[in-house]
Amino acid sequence: MPTLWIVANHVPESRGAETGGRLDWTGAGLALLGLAGVCFGLIAAPEFGLTDIRVILSLAFGLLLLCLFIWQERHSGAPMLPLDLFRSRTFTAVNLLTLLLYAALGGAFLFLPFALIQVGGYSAVGAGAVFLPFTIVMGLLSRWSGGLVDRLGARSPLFIGPMITALGFGLLALCIGRNA
Repeated sequence: MPTLWIVANHVPESRGAETGGRLDWTGAGLALLGLAGVCFGLIAAPEFGLTDIRVILSLAFGLLLLCLFIWQERHSGAPMLPLDLFRSRTFTAVNLLTLLLYAALGGAFLFLPFALIQVGGYSAVGAGAVFLPFTIVMGLLSRWSGGLVDRLGARSPLFIGPMITALGFGLLALCIGRNA
């Protein structure tokens, strides 16, 4: 609650002059329910199986609502997500790259501790300590990343960063494979 008070009292209004002030409640509801349906279906699939009617209906309902969300955003006067943004190849490529990079990082944070413990013989504390360098580097370098993008442009960091990540995952796979 203190954060809300600080924001309300110290962050200036940033609404553009051309905005009408309307919120896209229909789009927000469709996105919320669509993502909830897909998430429930994916979470329930291991327990019930992919052929279970609850999983199939949940996934189908979620995907249908997400398709309706896209339709709503295309026809809304004040869309939550203006689809015109995706006409820019740069915007689309950066968002796709970000999706793939964070999917890989999410997968690594989920599966890597299991691999380190079961295959590498690490303790739970040791497997958790493996993530400390990543956490420290992210914490220290995040502050200056905006300035780096201002100086170099976005293209180089968006290419070099995922390449370093891929190299690190490759080296990690070799190290785990040797210990197996």
